[in-house]
Amino acid sequence: MTERNIVLYKWPGHAGLPSLTAASLQAEAALRLAKVQFFCQECSSSSTPTGVIPALDLGSEVPAASEAGDLAAARAIIAALAASGAGDLDAWLAPPQRAELLAFATLLQAKLDTATHYTTWIEKRGFGEFRKAAYGSQLPFPLSYIVPWSQRNEMAKLLGAIDGFKAYQGAVEVLSAVADRLRASPGRFFFGDRPSSLDALLFGHLAFYRHSPVAAPVLRDKVGGLVQRWPAAKLLACTSIQRDMACVGRLPVLASYVDGILEDFFATAMPPPPMDDAGSWSDAAQGASSAPKPPPTVEDVRMWRGSQYWLAGAAAAVGGYVLLGGHYFSITTLEDDEGEGMDDDDDDDVQ
Repeated sequence: MTERNIVLYKWPGHAGLPSLTAASLQAEAALRLAKVQFFCQECSSSSTPTGVIPALDLGSEVPAASEAGDLAAARAIIAALAASGAGDLDAWLAPPQRAELLAFATLLQAKLDTATHYTTWIEKRGFGEFRKAAYGSQLPFPLSYIVPWSQRNEMAKLLGAIDGFKAYQGAVEVLSAVADRLRASPGRFFFGDRPSSLDALLFGHLAFYRHSPVAAPVLRDKVGGLVQRWPAAKLLACTSIQRDMACVGRLPVLASYVDGILEDFFATAMPPPPMDDAGSWSDAAQGASSAPKPPPTVEDVRMWRGSQYWLAGAAAAVGGYVLLGGHYFSITTLEDDEGEGMDDDDDDDVQ
């Protein structure tokens, strides 16, 4: 096997990024950071060796993930690159660094993977952006609607009943921890001047959050420098985490980390910022959560019970009128009419 046998199947570029999804960005970043020679094949999911994007053909092997989802496929690709010897980004790490890599990789999988899947498949605005970019021009109607909606239902089952605010909040907390760790790094990458597989995983998420129109505003703002979205009166009523998610940001290190890798390893000019219509995103996607309802007061309970009694009484009155009054009068009227008709007939007969 030679390096020229390696083919990466990925989504086409979108919004100035090399690829549409975070998973494709992760797989390509792993190859580029390891300086592996490879070919790119832009395609749809139906035309890859595994039926999932991204996919990697190593010439004699096509690694497949044991878990569902494209982010799991990206992790399988990174692991296969290391196992095959084509590009082991972690070979130089010392045991303490490997332990830290495992801890952060697990954190990224638990929190960032969830947020990325949520904004792509569950968030209404994000799913709409993804569907148009991924299937709008590649599949004829009605397949351009049926296929993504079917995949959305599968992803919803995979994610389970997760709350949007919790998904985004968990990602924001992890991004804060990652930013602190990058500030402490002696070099441009997570562990210094040399990249690791953790940098590939992290870059995919951060580049997606920073530049993709599919990413929720709260994720985009956390990476690229937050923009105040809420009025001051609303901010005062928020929790400290919500204020951190909504106010002017303090994390330019994440933006410079993403932009540096894009420029040096992808030779890609900085994409323009997505056109953001905040009003079409959910409150959770903008960093807000629905305020919990206060418990009912004694007066509220009394009024509620009174309204229930009134409704029950009104229903009983209406029912009584229909069953007794309405039918009784209609029958009486009918009998009277019949009686009058018979009297008229009798008069006719007499004449």
